[in-house]
Amino acid sequence: MHENNWRTGYKNNVPHETKVIKKTKKSLAWRTKKKLAIIYLKKFLGFLLSTLGLFILLTSYTIFGGFLFHRIESSKEVQTQLDVKTSRAYHVDKLWNTTKSMNILFRQNWSNVASKILRNYTMFVFNITKCDGWNGQDRNESAELQWSFTGSMLYSVTVITTIGYGHIAPKTDEGRVVTIFYALVGIPLCIFSVTHIGGFMATIFRFLYKNIFCGLCCVCFNKMKRQKSFSREPSKKDVPIYVSLLLIAGYIGLGALLFGLWENDWNVLIGSYFCFITLSTIGFGDFVPGASLDPSSSQEKLVLCTLYLIVGLALLAMCFDLMQEEARCLLKTFGKKIGLINSEKI
Repeated sequence: MHENNWRTGYKNNVPHETKVIKKTKKSLAWRTKKKLAIIYLKKFLGFLLSTLGLFILLTSYTIFGGFLFHRIESSKEVQTQLDVKTSRAYHVDKLWNTTKSMNILFRQNWSNVASKILRNYTMFVFNITKCDGWNGQDRNESAELQWSFTGSMLYSVTVITTIGYGHIAPKTDEGRVVTIFYALVGIPLCIFSVTHIGGFMATIFRFLYKNIFCGLCCVCFNKMKRQKSFSREPSKKDVPIYVSLLLIAGYIGLGALLFGLWENDWNVLIGSYFCFITLSTIGFGDFVPGASLDPSSSQEKLVLCTLYLIVGLALLAMCFDLMQEEARCLLKTFGKKIGLINSEKI
């Protein structure tokens, strides 16, 4: 009797123990997956915060902005071009009907009527240019939109870099709202990324300057000067300020030549002016590559301008990093000479 009860109780407890074991295994498996997810998440975040990760993140964010603003604003631009085409045809027909309705064609009478028609059309063109951003292009298959993918990508770059050329701006409520949130995320991301990338480039350039450029200079010096320089206490080799200034001037000069040759109505002076205004993030917007009425190679010009802008900002960050360190050393030396800094405390 007792044996049967014991067997019955044992059989009843076996399923319960099996369920507990299964729950324990599931809990352990879930904890293991959770730990692995945290490890992979840390690795992913570590990669994003690296130089390569920040470059990929900033590039992806810019491309995403290009697709986003192209999707939002391109339809509005197409509708604007169609409205201009319709209005032009309407005013041409009105002018022709007015001319036909006059039995006797007197120049003064016809001029008065034609002036009113043309004045109305002029006001229409002015308003649609100012309010809807019409750029003078008609809607046809060969014409490129201002809000093409490349144009939208350049707009995204000018937003997150705070340059803001102003040659194009969102004309829809959706585009304006998206611009606000896109800038709120993109501006801090751009500042952090460009600063980090610029610091990384400064480290590489400092290494190259110390081991290659200075090595070549030592070969050109005579033995006496080399021995004199080697007898000094070893110190960290800083890049002179004039080298950084030459890099900036050379990059502006290169951009001036490229844009001066590419844009038909630009010269080297205008190209230099545009490059300086762009890299200094002033961004007047009075000169923008690919913004002329000639649509030939306009998209390639916008891509070149985008690349020039991104690389130029990183180069500026690198040069500022190099100049900051050298300027600090010069100020310390100057402070010692005039007695503002005690050399014993340094």
